Amino acid sequence: LSVYGHSLPRPATSNLNFAAGQNVANLVVVAPGPDGKVEVFNGSSAGTNLLVDITGYYLTGPAAQPGGYSPVSPVRVLDTRVGLGAAKALVGGRASVAVAVTGRAGVPTPGVSAVVLTVTVVGPRAAGFLSVFGHGLPRPVTSNVNFAAGQTVANLVVVAPGANGQVEVFNGASAGANLLVDITGYYRAAPAGQPGGYTPVSPVRVLDTRAGLGPTALVAGRASVPVAVTGRAGVPTSGVAAVVLTVTVVGSRAAGFLSVYGHSLPRPATSNLNFTAGQSVANLVVVTPGADGKVDLFNGAGGGTNLLVDVAGYYVAPDQYASSQGGPGRTFDNPSETALTPSTVAGLQPAWNANQIAVSATESPALVDGIAYIPGHVPGQVLGELEAVDPQTGQTLWTATLGDCNTPSNGLTISAGMAFIGCSNTLGANDSEGDTVVALDLSTHK
Repeated sequence: LSVYGHSLPRPATSNLNFAAGQNVANLVVVAPGPDGKVEVFNGSSAGTNLLVDITGYYLTGPAAQPGGYSPVSPVRVLDTRVGLGAAKALVGGRASVAVAVTGRAGVPTPGVSAVVLTVTVVGPRAAGFLSVFGHGLPRPVTSNVNFAAGQTVANLVVVAPGANGQVEVFNGASAGANLLVDITGYYRAAPAGQPGGYTPVSPVRVLDTRAGLGPTALVAGRASVPVAVTGRAGVPTSGVAAVVLTVTVVGSRAAGFLSVYGHSLPRPATSNLNFTAGQSVANLVVVTPGADGKVDLFNGAGGGTNLLVDVAGYYVAPDQYASSQGGPGRTFDNPSETALTPSTVAGLQPAWNANQIAVSATESPALVDGIAYIPGHVPGQVLGELEAVDPQTGQTLWTATLGDCNTPSNGLTISAGMAFIGCSNTLGANDSEGDTVVALDLSTHK
């Protein structure tokens, strides 16, 4: 199958491969056509039933928005069957091939935190797995694609390239296989904690029922197992919108499916992975964890199976009160907002006024992490204050006096949990006045 934007040219790449009678799923990230539709092309010689489940979306934004995702028209950069990107030969068992993934196919050379690839194994001579990782980095003890001898299997992979812009594709089988790599998009580098941005991590296995990592037995048919995915493997405990996992079923006793969803949330009527009895299958899953930082894996088969979960990265929860950066008067967090224009501004009414403290025209408030910080001075007193206000309601959350700062009028900066307030008039030890900066630890005023 090839999936692409409606009315756009069909790419010479594939998203999912299958044999006759086989049920196969794969995660696909695709830019829709102008009419909001995608095309699903069946490349086989006969008919098939198709299912499509929507699991999320990316908002459009400036091309250089830190942490954002940029789709590209899919481009094949490795095909060992024809000598594209490497020698025209099988990649040997227990061997790897390097593939350049930046500076080509629409992906820039600098400023890339991760690339999104469709990786396919074709006609392997023995059963095994593929691991994809940044060139020059240690090979992780995790896998991205699992296959049987002679099987053609594809999976979506999100991976951080090495310093030279390359990734390694390791063939963990005992014999050779042909390999394909298609580039479908990339994530832009961003500071740690960038709201809405993607953060890759070195892949870490957090569940392996074969080895007692988590439950020590098969996960029974029509049963589920919870897995903690935050507060470990490089994923923070809070502020996580979704995690990116490679989920693998190994040696199932019966045919079935897996559904992955947030712990304690209703199980969706969709699946993430399909398998037959005895098969080992992997798929990439993007899922929002439950309030306790766990996800549930439901085994929809009639018999037990071993399950593996590898954490590959996470999305930082967006700032609910992002500053305007999506165009005049708009934010990325609310695409339905009306842009501010001369005609729409005329009808605006003030929602509230924070008038508990006196603010002069030279003092600028700051909006950080959903809180408005307003510097000022206590009316009738030679004493500066910083007020924290709920930007939706105008309710005062707390106020803090600024000690020897009586006129905070030289700017306000919020950084690393500290507020830095510039003061033009301060009272020193000898009651002399001058300019200074007062630093306030915000953690003590929550």
